[in-house]
Amino acid sequence: MLQRITPRIVWPPFRRTWLAWVILAWFMGGGARAQSAPAVPFASDLAVDAALARRQHLSLLILFSLPSCPYCREVIRDYLVPMQRDPAYRRKILIRQVEIDSTAMLRDFSGKETTQRRFARRYRVKLAPTIVLVDAQGRLLAKPLVGVTIPDYYGGFLDEAIDQAWRRVRHGSR
Repeated sequence: MLQRITPRIVWPPFRRTWLAWVILAWFMGGGARAQSAPAVPFASDLAVDAALARRQHLSLLILFSLPSCPYCREVIRDYLVPMQRDPAYRRKILIRQVEIDSTAMLRDFSGKETTQRRFARRYRVKLAPTIVLVDAQGRLLAKPLVGVTIPDYYGGFLDEAIDQAWRRVRHGSR
């Protein structure tokens, strides 16, 4: 009697390892793409943002940044992203980002089209990161924070500027 032998595919160890690495790389690549999205939304229509800020009595916090700036990433990661998640800050500020060297289009507070670069020049921004706090008309409400001057005190300086801007928006004092 003939015995029937069914061929069995046996993957060599290097192929199993290779497959595991491919699957792992696929998952890791997906996570990297999700993290590359800006954590702070870029400004595209400040007239719409200003209308929302006016209705909710918020000031607008605008981060002027550069894509290659490690200090900008630090400010976003350590300060602005946590603020966006915190209801106490969401009652005070609306956060947007503008790249100071970008030619991306932007609608300013009056509804006119400009570029992010030209918009940054209006506020005389030359260094990144720079944070300005403005009202719904784009008027400064606090002294701009330029750079990350003293990292241990930066959060305090930022909170102070936010509180000053919020008080001015709430009470209408200039």
